[in-house]
This record gives sequence, C-alpha cells and structure tokens, in this order.
Amino acid sequence: MKVLNAVKISGRTKEGLGIGFFNAITEKTEATITNTVENTTRKEVVEPFANYNILVVDQQFNGNSAISLINTNVAREGSFRDANATALVADIINKRNTYRISGELKMSHVNYQDRDSETGFSSSFFIGKVHGNLRYSFDHNFADTKYDINDMGLIFRNNFNNFGTDVSYETFEPSGNLN
Repeated sequence: MKVLNAVKISGRTKEGLGIGFFNAITEKTEATITNTVENTTRKEVVEPFANYNILVVDQQFNGNSAISLINTNVAREGSFRDANATALVADIINKRNTYRISGELKMSHVNYQDRDSETGFSSSFFIGKVHGNLRYSFDHNFADTKYDINDMGLIFRNNFNNFGTDVSYETFEPSGNLN
C-alpha cells in the first residue's frame, strides 16, 4: 500500500483542550495471482484507493482528569468495506489523587457493501481507590459480537462481559531486607 498524502494537525490550548486530526490517502494496490495448475495469472485488488481519518478532542480538567471523543473512519473505493468507530472516554480523579472513576463507551459500524452493515458496542467502567497502602477497585468490561475496530485499530476478541474486583495492600518504603 502506497501512501499518496498524509496530514496531521494537533495542539492543546491553555485551557487544556486538545484537538488532533489525521488524514491519509492510499493508492490502490494489486497483487498478481498465479494458478500453477492451469498456468494462468490474474491481477486482484488487495487494497483499493482509500481515505483514512482520525479525530480526537480531549479536555483536561481538575488536575489529572480528562474526557475525550475519538473517531476513526475508513472510506474505500468500490465494493470494499467501509468502517467507522467512535469512543467517548472519561478518566476522573479527585484533586488529592485518591479515587478514580473511568469509563469508555465505544461503537463500531462496518458497511460491507455486499451485505448488511453491522453496528457493534463496547464499554468499560472502573471505580477504585488508587492512593495509599490499601487499594481496591471494581471494574466491568463488555463487547458484543458485532464490535469490530480492526480497520484502524486492533481487537483480538469481542463477545465478552467481564466483572472484576481487586484489593491490594502495597508498601512504598523499604522495610528491613525488603525493597
């Protein structure tokens, strides 16, 4: 795949608003396929002319907290699949950095051209005490069977619904022979 053009614009204001935009256009790529049984060759398009976009809007606040909107989009020429994925991500920590709540709401939409499109959903939630010796948390992660971000991301597995809890006691100062 040959990149014909790529543009990236990003920055952050004094008020903590970050904006990032990336666009790339790629050339059509063909492969030559040889049938050794019939001794014939043919050309096959393996990646069509395509336009890739990423947009991120991120607002930092309250010290270490942030909320972000992320969108990725791939538009391909012809009868190849197009895809769009959007996420709303929040990470909220109190001013003393003692407690943290984070969450993600994510949606994917794949247009297959030759069959029905699919829309998938994924989410995650975390709440916990993240400071001091005694730490604890609760989390939940979910993705349905149609969640697919593999056009401009990577997902090894979807179709899960996981709950978890953690409790730990951590020491941060050396004690005796232990570091």
